[in-house]
Amino acid sequence: MSQPIAVKAVIYDREGRFLLQHRDDAAGIVEPESWGFFGGGVEEGETLAAALERELQEELGCKVGQMEKELFKWDRCPNGILNVCFAVELTASNDNLLLHERKDFAWFHLDELVELPLGSLVYENMSHLLRIASRVGSPADARLEQAILRHGKLRKKNERVFYARETPAILGMQLIMLMKELAEFRGLPVFRVCLHQSDDEGIHEMLMVHTRPVCIGPLKQEKTSLSYHMIDGVADVSLYDDAGACNRTIRVDGAGGFCERFVRLKANAFRSIQTISRHSIFLEVASGPFADNETVWLNEKD
Repeated sequence: MSQPIAVKAVIYDREGRFLLQHRDDAAGIVEPESWGFFGGGVEEGETLAAALERELQEELGCKVGQMEKELFKWDRCPNGILNVCFAVELTASNDNLLLHERKDFAWFHLDELVELPLGSLVYENMSHLLRIASRVGSPADARLEQAILRHGKLRKKNERVFYARETPAILGMQLIMLMKELAEFRGLPVFRVCLHQSDDEGIHEMLMVHTRPVCIGPLKQEKTSLSYHMIDGVADVSLYDDAGACNRTIRVDGAGGFCERFVRLKANAFRSIQTISRHSIFLEVASGPFADNETVWLNEKD
């Protein structure tokens, strides 16, 4: 059986705002009470363009705008559907938009979305919306970052390092993914969120995010403990001797099941972690305190 397909419209205007619908909690609704894109399933014999035009007519009662080229595909939907998403610039009058399905709808600047419960299709693809906003002249990334820092109670050290401002430090998957998408938009391959507030603390808990396949290491620190806990994605953790020979590779997978998900290592042995999937998110826990100059890289050792 072929994978079911849905078409979705990323509707935007010249102010850099996006039109989202508020899902209800009716039976069969995926991610109820979340905000998401308009659109729906493709019927047998329909083209993607015809399906999207029909869905928007059914949901909003008019031709909303001109469908542009395909923006992205996304296959991580909880119901297993492949979503094909198209940008649609608003050409209709707002007065002609009448909600016929779902609970509500509204226009939002991207920074306003941080405080809303979003569908995973939206927050896992925010980089595409940032590119649209940038194209129409809306500097959305800086405002989105400030909203993320406020909501997550984080402080920014630099483009790649953030710290929790208070305890308890609380991060949800939506916020983590929004940070990943912002970093991806800015072309940053990695960043971390330190859940500890100071480098002098005895335990360092760091949310590590690779926005694309990348390898970090081989490296080591003179610490007493180190562990990786994979949250999302797939990575290979490789161990090396002092001569640089790889003597073991452990694959960790956020999907769990038969795959390994957690690994505790000797912190004073050389290791690398290489993301295999499109991205990876994992928790690294290590003994502290820590300074950047304490890291020893295999290719720089004496």
